[in-house]
Amino acid sequence: MMKYINYISFFLFLFLEFSFYVRVKSQSSTSEDFSEYYYRISHLSLDSMVLTSNNILAAKWQRDLDFLDGYLIPTFSATDIHGKIQNITYNGNLTLLNFWFIACPPCIEEIPFLNKMQDTYKEELEVISICRDAEPEIIEFMMDHPISYTVIPDARKIIEHTFRMSWGYPKNILIGPDGKVLAMTRGFLGVDDPNYKKIEHLILKYTR
Repeated sequence: MMKYINYISFFLFLFLEFSFYVRVKSQSSTSEDFSEYYYRISHLSLDSMVLTSNNILAAKWQRDLDFLDGYLIPTFSATDIHGKIQNITYNGNLTLLNFWFIACPPCIEEIPFLNKMQDTYKEELEVISICRDAEPEIIEFMMDHPISYTVIPDARKIIEHTFRMSWGYPKNILIGPDGKVLAMTRGFLGVDDPNYKKIEHLILKYTR
């Protein structure tokens, strides 16, 4: 009997592993399409060490956040907070990917400024919010913190397996119509924040 139970457990494990693989693959195109991106992500630890503005020793990529500039970034499909399937392919408009979670105070602080950016440049830009939290929690959160752009809930797998960047929140990645990264920044503290200005400058540069 134990032999059969072990067989069943083994095949159940294989089934679950295959199901997980299929879900992850469905969130983006094949990794071969973005091999340069994944190679860069996997070799960040080889970057040189530099001093930050606070005289703290850190990897250059952590300070400058320019390590993906010019790289083709993975596409993905996901269901948004309203139950609509979003196929994010970056074709046509500029896209700003915003990575965040509810228990992150800086993430919450920048929401009004992301709203403003989306409202100001609604013809030129699509803001896609990629959130680690579950849909019910986000819906409750949005009652007190309105969000005027697309929100992807339950996005842990997208963050960890499609983008492989489960660190540094909030972060914003601006992507051109060709699917290549234009800039990555930390969160916005206001419309006069250097990070906000940097993204705004690039929006105007590529659309006007």
